[in-house]
Amino acid sequence: MIKLVYVIFIFLFLAQFLYSQERLSLIGLHSGVNYNLNYAHENNSANFSYNLGWNYGVTFEKEVSKTLSINYQLGNIRSKAIVNNYFEYMLNSVNDTISKNIGNINIDQNYLQFSLLVRKYFTSLKRIFVEVGWDYRAERKNRGSWNLISTRYYDTASIEPIELTEPDIRTIDSKFSLGQNFLGINFGIGTRIKLSDNIVCTLSSRFNNQVKPLLENKGIHFRNFELLIGLSYILTKSESQIISEDL
Repeated sequence: MIKLVYVIFIFLFLAQFLYSQERLSLIGLHSGVNYNLNYAHENNSANFSYNLGWNYGVTFEKEVSKTLSINYQLGNIRSKAIVNNYFEYMLNSVNDTISKNIGNINIDQNYLQFSLLVRKYFTSLKRIFVEVGWDYRAERKNRGSWNLISTRYYDTASIEPIELTEPDIRTIDSKFSLGQNFLGINFGIGTRIKLSDNIVCTLSSRFNNQVKPLLENKGIHFRNFELLIGLSYILTKSESQIISEDL
């Protein structure tokens, strides 16, 4: 909960700071779908069945030049996938054991997402843009599960050795939990359409890729493709916009 409070505080502080600058600023809501594109390490023969999830949240955008803007987003993401034939092979030299896990994983998680994006607009009407930036995702709720068969072999170096033909076999059927807080990098493209003097619609697509896992992720790397639609209200206009409208 403390982390959530910090994220919200930073979001509001930056929004207030940028709002005070004499340039175009917008605030609004966004929603959409995400397509899970997770993958595993090359030593893991897992196959992923991708599923659709959904996104929603709030957006604050502030222009910092004629063609650049900074975009802050705070939202909720549900990410879903099924991992088939997941495989782990582990050697524990302390206990002289060799273990392997094989089976399926159901990933179904909710994240709190905080994004910081820079947008570059093209054409004089600023309708087309590309964006790049970072996001931090903190797991809020986990519905996933492990469904693995764990086989443990004891090395003959043990005090009471057990032959490799007599493994300890057990079934793992528990909540999927890997501490999935992570940092991601985002690349996107979109269009901004003015609906009225104060209302703007934004359509965008974005690719998110996990950069550095904050905790051990068991060989699973997280990435998503997102399609978003947003409606924003123009809070402030630049001085040049106000003059042109007056004319």
